[in-house]
Amino acid sequence: MSTTNRLIDFCRGIKGKASSNSSVIKSLTEIFKKYGLHPNATKATLSSNSLQPKSYKLRIDWSHTDFESIEKVGFFTEYMVNLKDDGNVDKVIALNNLQDVSEELITVTSLDNQWKAVVREKIGKDKKSSQVIEFWSKKGKIKTLNGDKDKSFGKIHCSPTFGKMSWSRDGSQLMFIADKYKTTSGFFEEPKKNKDNNDESKNDLDENIKPSGQGEEYLLKEDWGEQLEGTYNPIVCIVDRKDDYKIRTIEIPGVTCSEAFWIDDKTIGFVGIMEESRRLGLILCPVRKSCLFKCDLRDPESEPICIYGKNINIALRSPRVSYDSKKIVFLCNPPSGPHGQASSLVVLNLQDSTTKTLINTNCSLPNEIEDPTEIRSLYCIYLPNPCWLSDNKSIIVEASMGYRTHLFHINCETGLHTRIALPGKVVSVLSLLDDLVVLKISEPNRGNNLQIGKLNNNDNQLALIPVDSNYEVRIDDMEYRCDIIEKIDPATNDKQIITSVYISPKELIDQPSATILFPHGGPHLHFVASYISAVAAMIEVGFKLILVNYRGSTGINSAHEKFLCGKVGTTDVEDCIHVLKYYIEKSQIDPKQVFLLGGSHGGFLVTHLIGQHSDFGFKACKVRNPVTDLASGFGTSDIPDWHLVEGSGDLKIYPFIKPTPELLKRLLLKSPIFHIDKVKTPVLMCLSTKDKRVSMSQGLNYYYGLKARQIEAKCLVYEDNHSITKETHFLDMSVNTMLWFLDHLLSTF
Repeated sequence: MSTTNRLIDFCRGIKGKASSNSSVIKSLTEIFKKYGLHPNATKATLSSNSLQPKSYKLRIDWSHTDFESIEKVGFFTEYMVNLKDDGNVDKVIALNNLQDVSEELITVTSLDNQWKAVVREKIGKDKKSSQVIEFWSKKGKIKTLNGDKDKSFGKIHCSPTFGKMSWSRDGSQLMFIADKYKTTSGFFEEPKKNKDNNDESKNDLDENIKPSGQGEEYLLKEDWGEQLEGTYNPIVCIVDRKDDYKIRTIEIPGVTCSEAFWIDDKTIGFVGIMEESRRLGLILCPVRKSCLFKCDLRDPESEPICIYGKNINIALRSPRVSYDSKKIVFLCNPPSGPHGQASSLVVLNLQDSTTKTLINTNCSLPNEIEDPTEIRSLYCIYLPNPCWLSDNKSIIVEASMGYRTHLFHINCETGLHTRIALPGKVVSVLSLLDDLVVLKISEPNRGNNLQIGKLNNNDNQLALIPVDSNYEVRIDDMEYRCDIIEKIDPATNDKQIITSVYISPKELIDQPSATILFPHGGPHLHFVASYISAVAAMIEVGFKLILVNYRGSTGINSAHEKFLCGKVGTTDVEDCIHVLKYYIEKSQIDPKQVFLLGGSHGGFLVTHLIGQHSDFGFKACKVRNPVTDLASGFGTSDIPDWHLVEGSGDLKIYPFIKPTPELLKRLLLKSPIFHIDKVKTPVLMCLSTKDKRVSMSQGLNYYYGLKARQIEAKCLVYEDNHSITKETHFLDMSVNTMLWFLDHLLSTF
């Protein structure tokens, strides 16, 4: 399809439904496959080059979808980075070492580039899978460890929630987070006798000791919720390469260990998450009570000690230690309230145990979006790793503001923070070493724009040069605009803002045409103006998209995010209608061709819209794992506190809550299912059988309610998690979504 003859135009001229036309289905599949084939840079690793003092090695890890096997493929490319005499980057030379690493779960290289650890999943003769750690030197593979085989550790965790595997600075030890290895004797059966001992060697007391784990086969095992199934008891594991690969484990009863890091070669630190009355979901929920611990490895019997958070109610994450091992910087939040919220930035002096708050969360001024001079409220899930500069005084952070993400330089001694001027709307740090930084710069019509440069501490400037333009994605027939839309709060008469990213086929940017309104989930998250392959695919089909950041979205300040608590189903719904009217008045969207798309809380919003505003005439709606009933969701989700915070507005109500009739009524009245009698819009429902965040029963109940009322509805069910991330499922859902919208493009109720 050409840019002026898009698939949406072709569908207007066909007879029958788009979903019955093989040409349409083929074109849609090819469009989504094309964007899925574009590699996405996921990680970068800089390492010093001992052979050439003014050069570095750079490895970029990529992933994309193989549509022959419909699976995710990983590979890496390598480069030589040469510096000028003044320390700035001279040139980047591709080494043409493209290697497939799809079978590698984790790969980490020592600082001196002499050792590499690789985690793989192996399938044994009994068809059971287990993880192994391979140790490689320049001479080849030296050692393989299997935690299941030697019963030293269980599942190794590689998600950002638990931090990354890392080498000690001297390359002698490897540290990671894994579940504690646990065996049970199963049912109440007779324990097997030890062949090396006879009955006479045991005394009566030994005979009366219950075998470990006996009768616990069916005992409830609490994990950490959505996408962390089977994560029960994470501990710190350290492999000593010089001591015959001996494994030392560190654990604290009632505490989950996460984000372990090296303070120096003999001391480690880690975050301990409190296992309170129950384990609540951790993914995208960094508000669980936690403390910062350290442990001296020189003494084999040493126990971890708490160095921050023992006597205060705090949730902390993302600890980063300075190169001189004197300071740790980390993010803090209260252990309650909205799951996405502004964080405090704290630095801990390890020499005298004093702390200093560099950025707090109580700023009443909103963040400036386009050209900020300071960080008023800090929004970032994690700090760059590493984030310290070589002076051991300064760090760099990514700060999201409205629809943008900026890079800031922060002096941890003076507290001064300065924005580093960069092109593009969104910037993320992929690697940092010796003040040499690799950045990924993005906007809706440009992806994989990788740049590298040397940060000059004197003027906070980066002289950037491209890493590899061969992998860059440019979409010339797409345009976008970012808007700040004002809204007056009738209760206080205060001026508040909604931000949005308006993305369009180039030829339709100023013409009213078919548009998809896409509110984000969370609700305390936000859209930034970055490249999203699925959005690019929908633009190529011929739809416009409006990515809306309603009040309650992050990126502005704490008051803005908390404004929504207790007002869900009202304020966020009003804001979506307000944004639609804004673009209708500008004649940029056709009010008779508006479609709705949303997942999780975004699904909550679009099902509210088709109920509360059924007279608007939305053409069709697609929802993924939506929250449709806050009252029933309170008892079925891995984050029941979310329902109470958002539904009742009480930021500290969980877990001391009794589900009274009054509370349940209040939650029900804020739910989309309360408005189901008014729905007229056709609905495509996409649900997951393994969703722990929003039970599949939520979407099913809503779907059956639509069917009972003779509303056109279709339900797709995937064996997947809340986000529906499996490649084959995502492709099926994407094509079905476009077919649903195209089928209803010219339909009437």
